[in-house]
Amino acid sequence: MRPLILSLLSLFALPLICGAYPAVIQTDDVNGIIRALDAELKLRDVNIGRRQHHLDSLSARVNSGRLSIIDFRKIGAAATGFDNDLAVTNYIRAAAYADSIGDRRSAAEFSLDAASLMPLGGLTTEAIQRFTSVDTTGFDLNMQRHYFNCGRRMYDYIGNLFTDYPALHAHYDSLSLQMMEKLIILNDMEPKASEATRLVNLGEYLYLTGNHRRARQELFKALDVSTMTDNNFAIAAYLLAAIGDDLDNENEQMYYLGLSALADTRAATREITSLQRLGKYMLDRDDINRAHLYFSEAMQNAIEAHAATRMIQTAAQLPIIERIHNRELAQSQKRVRILIIIMGVLIVMLAVALAYAHRRNTYRLRLQRHLEESNLAKETYISRFLDLSAIYMDKLNQFCKIAANKISTGQTDELYRLTRSGKFVEHNSTDFYAIFDDAFLHMYPDFVAKVNALLREDSQIVLKDGEKLNTDLRILAFMRLGIDDTAKVGRILNYSVNTIYAYRNKIRNRAKDRDNFEAAITSL
Repeated sequence: MRPLILSLLSLFALPLICGAYPAVIQTDDVNGIIRALDAELKLRDVNIGRRQHHLDSLSARVNSGRLSIIDFRKIGAAATGFDNDLAVTNYIRAAAYADSIGDRRSAAEFSLDAASLMPLGGLTTEAIQRFTSVDTTGFDLNMQRHYFNCGRRMYDYIGNLFTDYPALHAHYDSLSLQMMEKLIILNDMEPKASEATRLVNLGEYLYLTGNHRRARQELFKALDVSTMTDNNFAIAAYLLAAIGDDLDNENEQMYYLGLSALADTRAATREITSLQRLGKYMLDRDDINRAHLYFSEAMQNAIEAHAATRMIQTAAQLPIIERIHNRELAQSQKRVRILIIIMGVLIVMLAVALAYAHRRNTYRLRLQRHLEESNLAKETYISRFLDLSAIYMDKLNQFCKIAANKISTGQTDELYRLTRSGKFVEHNSTDFYAIFDDAFLHMYPDFVAKVNALLREDSQIVLKDGEKLNTDLRILAFMRLGIDDTAKVGRILNYSVNTIYAYRNKIRNRAKDRDNFEAAITSL
């Protein structure tokens, strides 16, 4: 199901298979043909398997001993462009078989076919020897056309082997062109020649001789009269791409290269150059992934086709891809390192933010607890104050009753002695101190320790047994509560102003830092 879906997608992506080709190739046309090629490459194994199965079934007949000229021709046609070694071996075996049965014409035909394909395997000397050894005496028009067509292909393959040697390359290209000139003449003379083959040969010759306008016309005709699985279609598209290259029309060049590679891939042709050249253009456009894909496919095709020359041409590009891959890998690693550094900085910033938030939260919680404790202390203080007020109101009521009773019974002298002795005030003051001490220490439980921390070691305050605060500490307690008015403190504690001053000076003289002692007390 998946191969079928991919095949349908490739068809939809290629609206020009039906014969309508855009007059001006746009970027969208190029992108469409590239997408169609990518989809078809995913079906490569399906296409290869289908052609391999066909070739195996043909080979089985010959290998079983049932030899025939027709079967040898079918195997050669199926193996050409697919398995070069098998094609050459088949043609050599076919030539020997034809010679053994006295079929001189077929023996010559098969020898020429073998010679035309040998350069793909690097057998240039053997190819030329076999080609030149063929006796062309008595050849009819068809055999002459076959002779020149094989010679054209053989010299073209050999010339491609010497691209780094201009003189040799030009020599073999010249021989190939001479063969093509004679082939064109024979094609015009022979009406039985394949129309697509005739148009492709003419278009290639016109292209090589610099007549691009007429070459395009003939090659477009070749596309119209052939199908995508016909090798002539792929060759015509490849030549149109070459013309686009000469005219510096990049869109046209890439479009027809893609069309040629698509046709070759659909026909399961392995001996191709369009995919290899297309990979190079993708490399120039920095489309590294596609360049790597196309070169890899071209290399795999060359290896499976046993085409040594194509392997060499493709392999020459692989180090370039490797260097670019390494460069991109280094850039990716650099980006990763930068990303890691950025992430590290962000993590540190996040940690600092979290630490700050935690600190702020801790401070808020501490402040909240402090406020809760303060509220509780205030509530306790208010409660104690109300208790104290209630006690004093009760004491006042009792005193009023005593005074009223004394006056009503005429005991005014007794009342006078009672008030003058001060025992009543002293007794009530004791109750006040007890309530005040409990309320204050409930709010500031470590007040005594903090006061001693401000005093010299030899001047520490030591409380008596059962004593919570003494007069010194009570004066300091009022200072801590913000009551700094000496007269007011004296009235509360029932002391004179001078006495309060004396207590304050005495305590200040015992401090480690006499000048800042009272300020320190207010901040405890």
